[in-house]
Amino acid sequence: MNVPNAISLFRLLLVPVIFVVVYFHYNMSALLVLGIAALSDWLDGYLARRLDQMTVTGQLLDPLVDKLFMLSVIVAMWMANLMPLSAMALLIFRDVCMILIGLNYYVHGKRNAPANWMGKVTTTLYYAAVTSLLLQDVIPYTQFFLWGVIAFSGGTAVLYWFQAERLNRE
Repeated sequence: MNVPNAISLFRLLLVPVIFVVVYFHYNMSALLVLGIAALSDWLDGYLARRLDQMTVTGQLLDPLVDKLFMLSVIVAMWMANLMPLSAMALLIFRDVCMILIGLNYYVHGKRNAPANWMGKVTTTLYYAAVTSLLLQDVIPYTQFFLWGVIAFSGGTAVLYWFQAERLNRE
């Protein structure tokens, strides 16, 4: 087990924590856990590249943990009435599709499209949308911003799929 994968596993342990603090409206605690998760997400990727410790396990674990973390946040936000059902459903649909596409490629011995700048922007926007929803009492237009993030993330999912298909044709 290398350090980047250990950091990803640490972030996996934050999944139930973020669910509880969001669901029970401990917004400042949720912001803290969200910040720790964002920092650890950046750190594991940085260390994997810097220390040349990129592994197949890490390439599967990191995005899976990211998806589980954000799905936990999304469901908790809906259950806490911070997000509409339609937004939750679209975000879950997008992430489940991304997970299934990735697993399908893996099972069939195909390659996934590598992480790119659009995926990183999408993750950053997810964190920003969640932050704005947690602070919606003081930040205006949070629902409008959320729908913009949903549209952008849908576009990145489609582009990811096209890139993976092209990669596997070559």
